[in-house]
Amino acid sequence: MKILFLEFTNDWSWGLVVNKLIDTLGDLDISNRMYQDKNNFDDYDIILSQQITGMRDIPEKRWRMTICRLGGNKTFDNKEIRFQEEMASVYAIIATNKKLYEIAKQYNPRTYLIPNGIDLEVWKPNKKAGRRPFIVGFAGNITGDTYRDYKGYDYVEQACKELGVELGTALYGDKQIPHEEMMDEFYYTISCLVLPTKGEGSSNVIMESLACGVPVITTREAGFHGEMLKDGKNVLFCERSVESVKKCIERLRNDRLLRSRMGKAGREFAEKYHDVREIAKQYRHIFEECYAYNKRTEAEVKEESNTIMKVRMKKSVYDNGFLEKDIVVKMDLHRIKQLGNEFVEVIGDVSEG
Repeated sequence: MKILFLEFTNDWSWGLVVNKLIDTLGDLDISNRMYQDKNNFDDYDIILSQQITGMRDIPEKRWRMTICRLGGNKTFDNKEIRFQEEMASVYAIIATNKKLYEIAKQYNPRTYLIPNGIDLEVWKPNKKAGRRPFIVGFAGNITGDTYRDYKGYDYVEQACKELGVELGTALYGDKQIPHEEMMDEFYYTISCLVLPTKGEGSSNVIMESLACGVPVITTREAGFHGEMLKDGKNVLFCERSVESVKKCIERLRNDRLLRSRMGKAGREFAEKYHDVREIAKQYRHIFEECYAYNKRTEAEVKEESNTIMKVRMKKSVYDNGFLEKDIVVKMDLHRIKQLGNEFVEVIGDVSEG
């Protein structure tokens, strides 16, 4: 089983954690390449696409052998849902949060919710941390006005200025801290991480902060973490305003015990949801199912495609347009098997009238 991992970049976002996932799946034959490379897709049994936006770089005939991640909410910020055909045609979709899961599930029944993972044996709280100045941390890509606004950097900068609090940053670009140095050079130097984001998939910087026991301030729009973290327990949720960010920072600055409790609870959250070894097991399961599915003979696939049945929709799903719940339609056996019993009920052969 030969697997191709396709990425946009290997120095930020998914690219920062994918190598550890590959290491954890060490017995599998995995190649890690960029979309823009000249890739011979016929050399591989399975393709893992980092994002749905990269699917058009993959030949359509290979889509049924492709597993596609939905890595960020930004792709679906607009009300109009794009990439319906791609989501319906790939073998499976890995969504990194509940919002993306619910979108993808409408188009592809093989949709899995799997956040990003991290090596928790390496990324861990600083046992040597003692009393130190209170420093707010911000990490992200703020190259250009759009990214700067999306991540909410100006709210953090202004809040720290008005509070007289030091702001430490780890920014994407020329002065970027190498990822392998981020724990010592950034997370171990800050008292809390603040990310007033407009939206995330499964944020690496939040995940890394939680793993390092660093308290997190972020928005409820922060993807997986906005959905799963609990305000006042393992996160402080803020609004995208200077005043709201200031209040959260002040609360942590003035309550050392709260910082300690949140740090411990954040680490527990990371252990529950972000252990790369457990996440690798989920990826392996999907790879093995995809491989078995696509190893059927051409004759079997052709026979399934030519076998037409009448089915009743048990749920609404996209199939060259939406098929609504409870309607009766004709469908080939290949698609019936893809959708499964959760979505369709076979009620007869077309020859039955």
